[in-house]
Amino acid sequence: MNTQWMGSVWPIKRWAWAALVLAVAVWAWREGPKPGALGMVAVMRHEAAVQGLQARLPRCALEVQPDGLTVVMEQSDWSAAMRCAAALWVAPGVVSAERNRTVAVAGWWRPSGDAAAGWHWDQVQWAQAMRWSTGRGVTIAVVDSGVDAHHPDLQGLVLPGLHALEPGAPTMDERGHGTAVAGVAVASFARQAQRVQLHERARILPVKVTRGQEPVTLGQIARGIQLAADAGAQVVNVSYEGLTESPTIRAAAQYLHRGQGLLVVPAGNKGVNPGWSRSPWMVAVGATDERDRRPAWASYGWHLSLAAPGAHIATLRPGGGYTRVSGSSYAAPMVAGVMALMMALDPDAPPERIERLLLESSRDLGVPGPDIEFGHGRLDAAAAVEAVRQQMGRDKER
Repeated sequence: MNTQWMGSVWPIKRWAWAALVLAVAVWAWREGPKPGALGMVAVMRHEAAVQGLQARLPRCALEVQPDGLTVVMEQSDWSAAMRCAAALWVAPGVVSAERNRTVAVAGWWRPSGDAAAGWHWDQVQWAQAMRWSTGRGVTIAVVDSGVDAHHPDLQGLVLPGLHALEPGAPTMDERGHGTAVAGVAVASFARQAQRVQLHERARILPVKVTRGQEPVTLGQIARGIQLAADAGAQVVNVSYEGLTESPTIRAAAQYLHRGQGLLVVPAGNKGVNPGWSRSPWMVAVGATDERDRRPAWASYGWHLSLAAPGAHIATLRPGGGYTRVSGSSYAAPMVAGVMALMMALDPDAPPERIERLLLESSRDLGVPGPDIEFGHGRLDAAAAVEAVRQQMGRDKER
């Protein structure tokens, strides 16, 4: 292996470079893909560090993301990828670096005749919540596979979309997941929502992070979140698995938070406790069923913020159709929709207050207090909106 160019990058002895490259190779082999392209994504401390990285690694394919601090490296040559990954890990100014792994959606189509259409809206008391707020003026970004803006239930509610991979390209949904998520976020099956005039409801901003049937990576998700933040979205929903522990996604969530936005993600569908810690920059949502139980497939743990209905959910599919779905993919946008109601009621409320009131107003399930099964409890839309109203009243008395 030629290590001469690496020695000029950073003053480390060649034996150390060899050990580091070997460690990266073993790690990358375990994480996959086996041989072929290797991607890394890194978060830098400041823009000067990004510029220094580009100067030190001119042979590595580095792409700076919209926030100016996240850098994605993709190499098709395995040997070059090993050298670039090793150099990236030890470069000055790197806050975190991880494999630019692929992520899967946190839900699936599961037709079921057991649940009446829209049961979940009754359970979270959506109609009562909409007596006080309709979501007007709030934008919910759906970072996903696109959205079918021509669906009858979404017409007039979808803003011009953004494409994270091909700027200016259409954001039509070829996979169906994004449309299903958007249908839940705007409460397409809630009777009270259907009675509200379009201009009074929250808007959906599609941010497409897919290209055909290619897998989606952490770097693409982070770019989508940052684009949504730059577009002014107050709530961003990303219904993909395994995001809570990613330092790249945490950095993107912080970027969104600085712009007064909140990130909502699913807790996962593997039915296990992954042992993750809760992130202060994102709201992780677990799933419940019609009887307020945790389905066997729903992941749990201390990374949960709260839970919401996620089993046998009625929603939309591209082309004007309807379907039933299951997964924490669909519990998350239900929380995003309630956040929109809360923000519309008190537009000046900082995101920390919205999140706090959301969690405090949730219905406690399982053992008393926060737990690994349901987080702070199951979503209660009416209680959440009422909590905002009471907080506004207390503010006026001061």
